[in-house]
Amino acid sequence: MKVAIILAREGSKRIPKKNIKEFCGKPIIYWTITKIKESNLFDKIIVSTDSKEISSLALENGAEVPFIRPKALSDSHSSTLDVMQHAVSWLIKEKFELELVCCAYATSVFQDLDLLKVGMDKIKEEKWEASMSVTEFNYSVFRSFYASQSDGLEMVFPDQYEERSQDLPKTYHDAAQFYLAAPEFWLAKKVFYSNKTYPVEFPSSTLIDIDTIEDWALAELIFKTHHMS
Repeated sequence: MKVAIILAREGSKRIPKKNIKEFCGKPIIYWTITKIKESNLFDKIIVSTDSKEISSLALENGAEVPFIRPKALSDSHSSTLDVMQHAVSWLIKEKFELELVCCAYATSVFQDLDLLKVGMDKIKEEKWEASMSVTEFNYSVFRSFYASQSDGLEMVFPDQYEERSQDLPKTYHDAAQFYLAAPEFWLAKKVFYSNKTYPVEFPSSTLIDIDTIEDWALAELIFKTHHMS
């Protein structure tokens, strides 16, 4: 059985009720559930939440909420791996025969269904234990530096100072759209950034990390441009 688990806790400090805030006319979690449903890649879509309000919205929009997440795993210090380990353990205890488990966030609205399928197909190859969405930094991290009023500027990678920009390696960051792995991978709480994880690249122009109200406004523009049919 292939299962998608969407993480959606109640609390959010920077954007109140972030996981159900209206986004392009619908609660943001609606879009994530809908897009994953449209992929037809999963037998079940489950929402892990500590909130009755989020639970009701999830059920209304076609997801399942077979358990309520413990409060101990619902604060800002709870890691994705901890929450996923709880969800996968619960499903196994309830006799779900899991083959592959996908993690997404309520705000993972920039899904590309073709790329999601690529991530799933890659795990069928023996070389890869997992796959995840990534996107390229807009500017090379090898040109980055520290800055302070007392010490001025200091390069993070001073040995790269003389290198031409076009000769520097491409660098990527987490695109936060999906993480795919077998249940055993989640239970072992392995780090996703490894040589056993296949990076599925998303164009940087089609997504943004939503952390602030300003990000939210820009995210709606990007979503309307690239993701609404």
